[in-house]
Amino acid sequence: MAVNRFTPRDSLTLSVAVIVGVYRPDSSAGEAEPGPPVFNIGDLTVLPRSVQAGDGVVISLSITNIAGTEGTYTVVVMVNDVKEAEESVTIAAGSTRHITFSLLKEVPGDYNVIVGGLSRNFTVVARTELSPPPPAPETPVSRLEPSALEAPAPPPVPQSTTNWVVIGVVAAVAAMLIILLIIGWIMKKNTN
Repeated sequence: MAVNRFTPRDSLTLSVAVIVGVYRPDSSAGEAEPGPPVFNIGDLTVLPRSVQAGDGVVISLSITNIAGTEGTYTVVVMVNDVKEAEESVTIAAGSTRHITFSLLKEVPGDYNVIVGGLSRNFTVVARTELSPPPPAPETPVSRLEPSALEAPAPPPVPQSTTNWVVIGVVAAVAAMLIILLIIGWIMKKNTN
């Protein structure tokens, strides 16, 4: 048997092939057994990204079964490391299901949603509602004065201090003068 010896000045190229697969000695000849279901989670969205306290957000995602067999996947929605929702869905081989959850938070703050290793954020801000007007005093209709029954006068319309008609007329006259001057200049230039 011949042995090749290499010195530090020689170079050697080594090729390696890696074969990935599963050997199943118990499977029938020519028939491959389908593997267990494999799920991909994607398209995680949380809308809207900012809400007022007490308003809801919608969490949506898609789950695809990329294997050759039907399977069930349990979707767990975690918000700030607390399980908020869970749902099991059965998905046929090669199919995709779109799942949505509604979530309501009362406490202002930033929230991190995690589903299947994906994460999105949303913010809850304090509710800003206008306070209701004070109740009107109760006065019996029979005691109302005639002036109280009249409709209130509309608020005055603010008058514009700019007279746009005058500005338009002045601009038109100025444009006409410029055009006449240009025509006169061209005619004078052509006669010379």
